Amino acid sequence: MSLGTPQIHITVEYRGRRYEGFYTVKGTLLTVRTDYGFSSTQIGELSADLLARELMRNVLEAAEQRGEFGIPSAS
Repeated sequence: MSLGTPQIHITVEYRGRRYEGFYTVKGTLLTVRTDYGFSSTQIGELSADLLARELMRNVLEAAEQRGEFGIPSAS
């Protein structure tokens, strides 16, 4: 009995903070999911782990541009 595609936990540092998410690989499709969104791409020459970290940084950057989180200002 299959339990589905395993989720692999990752942690990425972005703008001095740590963020957690996970990725899955199904065939040649890698999908990253975080609290701030998700992104998918085909696996190429990069390892799945490196590609997942790159995608996660892209998701975090997009979330920042949408104003979903920000770096606290010094008060």
